Amino acid sequence: MERDFQMSPAIHIGGLVWLSGVGVLPEPDESVESAFNRGFVTIQEILNAAGLDWNNVIDLTTLHVDLPSQREAILRTKISTSQGSLTLRGLQLK
Repeated sequence: MERDFQMSPAIHIGGLVWLSGVGVLPEPDESVESAFNRGFVTIQEILNAAGLDWNNVIDLTTLHVDLPSQREAILRTKISTSQGSLTLRGLQLK
């Protein structure tokens, strides 16, 4: 991606790491839940590369094309943290 679009998936500025965005469009024959999981794995890999983990995340904004149809998949998405769960704007994922 960096070569094709001349962009980085994240940038480190003044002690903060900003992600440029992680797309999770489902691949052919992939479920929405699987795509969400893939997106969070990508975020985890970026955090790991920066020497961070989910405990260092202070804000995570998600954008959805069809939230009503994706809500259940979001709630089922498993995100591993040291506490075992992650809250996304009022949604508690366990």
